[in-house]
Amino acid sequence: MRRFEYVVPVDFWGAKEILEQKATFLRRSKIEDAYFSGPGDAIARLWKQDSLTRLSCTKKEVIDEIIEAYETVVLDHRASIAMLDMLGFSKSEEIRLTRDSFRKHHYAISLDRVEGLGDFLVLETDAGEIAPARLKHTAERFIGRLEIPLKGRPASLKTNLDSFSSLPYTRAIGIAV
Repeated sequence: MRRFEYVVPVDFWGAKEILEQKATFLRRSKIEDAYFSGPGDAIARLWKQDSLTRLSCTKKEVIDEIIEAYETVVLDHRASIAMLDMLGFSKSEEIRLTRDSFRKHHYAISLDRVEGLGDFLVLETDAGEIAPARLKHTAERFIGRLEIPLKGRPASLKTNLDSFSSLPYTRAIGIAV
């Protein structure tokens, strides 16, 4: 399934107040998102959200395109790190954040407090066959209608096949490359 993500820096408390009034709160999560560079052109990602850990792998040359990635749920986070090390992977970046998840219409909305990077709003939806420019325009109008206070310009625009939420506003994948 093609996914669309739109990420913008926000005023955390202003955005939180508006989302609590206008969207459905789902949950608060602690997330550790680690990227690993591997042999050749392999990249691995270990995504721990609360007590659930997912491991995914892809290739460097497909980072900015519709990507083919393989993913599995792992039972032991530390053992996964040790296995990646044994296979020749090395950690290239790790991001820690607290995420408040909301839902409004067809958007999954995340309000992220990213350690050392700031506060971000992430809109995510199924992309289907819709062009990225149109998805971006629709996301910007949606944020405008909600009157969420932004900081600066949008950090990124990505479409991908990731089956879990990524953090495109980080430079983690770029650093792994």
